[in-house]
Amino acid sequence: LWCHRLPLTSKFRSLSPSCIVPALLPPGESVGMDDSIPLLFYLNAAAGGALSPSEPKQCWKMHAMSAKEVPDLVSKFYGFLGAKEVLGPSAEERRAAFEAALGVFEQQLELSGGTWLLGTARMTVLDIALFPFVERIMLGVLQWYRGFDHSRFVRLGRWYEDC
Repeated sequence: LWCHRLPLTSKFRSLSPSCIVPALLPPGESVGMDDSIPLLFYLNAAAGGALSPSEPKQCWKMHAMSAKEVPDLVSKFYGFLGAKEVLGPSAEERRAAFEAALGVFEQQLELSGGTWLLGTARMTVLDIALFPFVERIMLGVLQWYRGFDHSRFVRLGRWYEDC
């Protein structure tokens, strides 16, 4: 399992079909797997599924948000953090898009009525998939580079502390 800088060895390239990290070579396999969210689902299933909700509608919601809302937030995060205004949206438009993406998770926490995104008794794959990006926000990456104040996202702040 590689989770840090990209190894440029031929062995790594043979293990990671897309040459991205993280990558995992399951026991007995000759071709590896990569991409964070699919790997989370694989590891969850390999460990007995303890990080999936037992209720079918919550399970669907976990998969749907992991496939759409998490990647959308990641895209908006990096768009806000580093994009230039040469051909793209203005800084204000990028900030608004990022805040809207964060708002989806803030609202989901309100709807869940609990500690975790799906209102389950324990965290799920969805919580784990979202955590690294919320952590970057809470640690001040966007405040440092873009003057972003995350304090109005109160539920996400509490969720982050509970993680």
